[in-house]
Amino acid sequence: GDIKNRTNTPVVLLCKNATETQMNAYYAHGASVCLNHSLRHKQIYNALLNVLVPHNTQPTPSENITHPKVTHSIPRAKILIAEDNPTNLLLFTTLIEQLDAKVISAVDGEEAVKLANRHAYDLIIVDVQMPRKNGIQATKEIRESSKYNCDTPIIAISACITQNDASDLEEAGINAWLEKPIDAEKLQELIVSLLKQGAPVVYKNNRQKQELSTPLQAIDWKKSVEIMAGKPELAKDILTQFLAELPESKQDISQAYKANNLDDLLTHIHKLHGGCCYCGVPQLKAAARNVEVLLKSGNIEQLDNNYQQLISAIDAVLKEAETKEY
Repeated sequence: GDIKNRTNTPVVLLCKNATETQMNAYYAHGASVCLNHSLRHKQIYNALLNVLVPHNTQPTPSENITHPKVTHSIPRAKILIAEDNPTNLLLFTTLIEQLDAKVISAVDGEEAVKLANRHAYDLIIVDVQMPRKNGIQATKEIRESSKYNCDTPIIAISACITQNDASDLEEAGINAWLEKPIDAEKLQELIVSLLKQGAPVVYKNNRQKQELSTPLQAIDWKKSVEIMAGKPELAKDILTQFLAELPESKQDISQAYKANNLDDLLTHIHKLHGGCCYCGVPQLKAAARNVEVLLKSGNIEQLDNNYQQLISAIDAVLKEAETKEY
């Protein structure tokens, strides 16, 4: 307080496990910002930037400053994510770390089960469709055999959830499920709700088959940024990683289709569809979803035509990526 009164210099106070009452007392004595010393460097940087760079030329009296409360924060929470798609994993990790939580990742359901049997987690997120062991199978095993996580809240994520899928998810013991593309704020709100207020069950109705009669863009950069909550750098990272993996995805899909291996084809299509949900590739996303819906419903009479549309959409994205920078 003496420093602030004598020099009008902003004071940033680092404190440990301070209560709300203590925080208010610090602010009343002249602290500009109070920070927990365990915060990450970026958060400390942003706080310093706010106090060092004035919003206008006139100083604001300390008693008129509104100190915003963090509405989405779960410090020290440990969250396990089982996701085989690196693009999706990058996004989920970024969103969860914004909550001050620690992320532990597994590449598939089998690894998730092993980790759940060794360590306690505050929340688990599983992709429904994964190699070796899918999200439903992993959840069942965790509920039945994990002494650390039998009651841990579990969220399932999928690019395509049908009514039958929803029944399977609930029966497996999954608390909430969301369909891609995931709204960043809604995911964060759901995580906080599960950890602080109980375990709601959420079901997002599956969308109908999307028609491709209306021309869609191969790459919609504006949409990419919109999906990433207006963060262009994150959108660029996600799109770049997706484009790097796309040629291999095309090869895997083509091989499964030519071999008439519908199970493998569905696995590869689902993975591609999941990646499309977080990039501005509307034409490819619609084509991938249509093929996935056909395979899940067993309606393979229309598969050939939709497969060709899918391959054309992949080629269109790859071609546009060669001529543009984002």
